[in-house]
Amino acid sequence: MQDDPLLTADELAYIRSLLNEGEGARLNASNFLIDSSPQTQALLAALGSRAQLSLEAQIGHQRLTFPLQLVEDDFQTLHLKLEAPRIFEQGPVDRPWRLHLNKPVALLDERGEASDLRVHELSPNGLLLEVTDVAPARFELSLPLPGAKPIPLRGRLVRKVGQGLCAYRLLHENERTLRRLHTFIFQQHRLQHPQLHAKARSAVDA
Repeated sequence: MQDDPLLTADELAYIRSLLNEGEGARLNASNFLIDSSPQTQALLAALGSRAQLSLEAQIGHQRLTFPLQLVEDDFQTLHLKLEAPRIFEQGPVDRPWRLHLNKPVALLDERGEASDLRVHELSPNGLLLEVTDVAPARFELSLPLPGAKPIPLRGRLVRKVGQGLCAYRLLHENERTLRRLHTFIFQQHRLQHPQLHAKARSAVDA
């Protein structure tokens, strides 16, 4: 007997859109109806309530992990929620991919004005900041985004790197803020590595 497909055509089309360089690709969590037998849906619902599910994609020396959630609606129909991926550089130890900004971006204070902390590198775990004055032990500022609300960030000083640069650990208390950060990083990853996403799209279409 042929196994039931776990991803529908709509779900595969959405994954292709995530891997597309186009600015119109939707990166927020999306909801898909799972087209499978009642037995398979029951099994997936049980797994979803007890485990963290994800969809893995290998692109060159990088691993993309798309978090998945399986939820039932009022009619006991199973839906799949797919979020922007977590990106890892593979090596002896996998580590989150770091976004290198060609032009450093100033973090914003509570009034929306530029602070003296400028972002050179960004990952979901931390920041490499240029500090023009004394490096604060902690900060609560916002990362400006083009055409969107800034992302509030809280950080703790880890070490001074030299030449006015300091490494900060990000302190996440809000899951929605973390998802927005993952989405922004993935958008920038697509722009910086279009050739990798072209290979991934070819693999999905195969």
